Amino acid sequence: VSRKKPEFTISVGDSPDDESMFRNTDYSISFNNDPDYENIHGFNMRSSDFSDLVEFIISIKEERDEIKRNKG
Repeated sequence: VSRKKPEFTISVGDSPDDESMFRNTDYSISFNNDPDYENIHGFNMRSSDFSDLVEFIISIKEERDEIKRNKG
């Protein structure tokens, strides 16, 4: 089975158990993580509204698309 490698990857987690995933993606977001844990590989986000996370991921994609258009 042939698989196409993704052009860009984003991971979302909330604990130290997610460290290896965070290290192996282009951009990582720790969402509502334990107060004793900080994602040193990417962004830490706290919100009571999951849609904030969705909007943030969309903004990352839009920013990457804009950069690609400008390099074109």
